[in-house]
Amino acid sequence: MAGVKRDKLALVFDVNKNSSEVEHSRASSWRGFSVEFIDLSGLKGYEFRGGNPKHHYLAYHDLIRADGEWQVGGEPASNRKDIREMITYIPKQLDFKGWVTLEQRQNSIVALTFDPHLIGRELEILFPVQMQSPHVYFKNQNIQSTMLKIGSLLKRASSYPSMYMETLGLSAVLELAMVLTNETFTQKRGGLSRSQELLVAEYIKVNLTKDMSLDELASLVQMSRFHFSRSFKETFGESPIRYINKERVTFAKSVLLTSRTPIGEISETLGFGSIQNFIKTFREITGVTPLEFRRTS
Repeated sequence: MAGVKRDKLALVFDVNKNSSEVEHSRASSWRGFSVEFIDLSGLKGYEFRGGNPKHHYLAYHDLIRADGEWQVGGEPASNRKDIREMITYIPKQLDFKGWVTLEQRQNSIVALTFDPHLIGRELEILFPVQMQSPHVYFKNQNIQSTMLKIGSLLKRASSYPSMYMETLGLSAVLELAMVLTNETFTQKRGGLSRSQELLVAEYIKVNLTKDMSLDELASLVQMSRFHFSRSFKETFGESPIRYINKERVTFAKSVLLTSRTPIGEISETLGFGSIQNFIKTFREITGVTPLEFRRTS
């Protein structure tokens, strides 16, 4: 199941609809960060404003402006028109506002806000002085890839694993910190203890039908989400979401072999979100589809 629905990260108003809020926006939040996808397709223009006293703002733009102007912290910002694949970072306590008219195409924005103190503890880093100044319209392949994945999840009609979104959110923030400082942050190494390994493995097995979050698993062994994710992979040889999917597929195989339960019911019970996602995951792990497995076993 996806995160909790929340207020929009940046208020966007359609200038051709009497300043009503844009309807094509999907937002979710987890502990320490929030994400939003804003579909601007069909709009001729809009006004916007944003900023947060406690949270940094990161946005990936896929749009072309016909005209417009905006300010960050009261200072004029770049009026570049083609901002496809461009990234903007605005630190906390800086407001931004402006207006835009758009070229008619599939325009969109993916945005993320995060609490630097909480996420800093999660990632076990201190955010550097470079992150106290805004950075408008820059490119980075790693951040772009992560933000596109976030946007893709938010656009899905079906639910998605909370754990995957949590991992993407933490990754985006770490990638941002590395880009702005030109540094690679070293992380603690080491796997889970044997008792922690058994505890986590048993918890996952008992809760396969539940949408487990990274926060939930990390709290079992009193670790930060980021440290837990690294330690889990060190111990099990794969990411938490990959391990859980394998366990779910193993469970699904036993159901397919011992019953005539419909594929859709198995998918829904195990929290795959959609039959298509279940089939895709099953094939990735076993090399065949669920129906092919049932017919040949």
